[in-house]
Amino acid sequence: MNKKIQSPLDQNVREKSLGKGSFIVQAPAGSGKTSLLIKRFLNCLLEVQSPKEVIALTFTNKAASEMEQRLKQALKGEVKNQEIKDLVKKISKQALINKWSENYIDSLLVMTIDKLALKLIQQTPILSKSGVNFLTDEDPDEIYREAIKESITSYADNVTLFKYFNYDYHKLTEQLLILIKKRDQWLPIISSLITKNDEDFINRLADAVEIAFFEGKGELYIENISNSSLTIFNNRFEADGISFLSPNIHLFSFNNPYGACKACVVYGYVI
Repeated sequence: MNKKIQSPLDQNVREKSLGKGSFIVQAPAGSGKTSLLIKRFLNCLLEVQSPKEVIALTFTNKAASEMEQRLKQALKGEVKNQEIKDLVKKISKQALINKWSENYIDSLLVMTIDKLALKLIQQTPILSKSGVNFLTDEDPDEIYREAIKESITSYADNVTLFKYFNYDYHKLTEQLLILIKKRDQWLPIISSLITKNDEDFINRLADAVEIAFFEGKGELYIENISNSSLTIFNNRFEADGISFLSPNIHLFSFNNPYGACKACVVYGYVI
């Protein structure tokens, strides 16, 4: 009974995702996604002749480092989870049967997608010269700036964009640089915008507006391309250049200066 109480509500789904086949795991932070991936990796080691037949890919070096560290801890018996301990015992037998190297734990393939691409390029024939002096750039800002420079100087339509930034090239470049670094947040939304009145389109549009308000620090500009008209929105209490106080309890209290009538001076009639 205690085991059932301690088990997550989606325990059956978690166990299913450890088996063969492809799965997409969507869950909030702290729900155990990494632990699930560790178990799946360990289960995969039971199915192969060599540990190098299993590879785990991540987007960031931090995620790869964390996963590699937790895998090593598991295989060295430094975890308390009994399920993982049982898996490690089976893997140890598998290692003996297939004569794995004694230090196979230190050679597990856990890396970023960029590192995998680099490894593949470095394995190309020498005569192809594809992998010669090929390195990944940890700080691509200069590459981004070159791409921005080429884009904003190649199209006459960008004159309108310059106008919004008072023709400040540096300010425009820095703003676009920030957006490029966050392209995973807005690019899917922009790319999928299709003019139709279905629920998915409305949701994508709502997400796009929310991101625009956030990136614009509370302001959103919408331009009608057909007539070049510009409409400005903001999520503050402002309109036509006039700012208004945000609604609060003091605005509705006649005993408070904010809510008091200036004509009758709180008393309800003009003295």
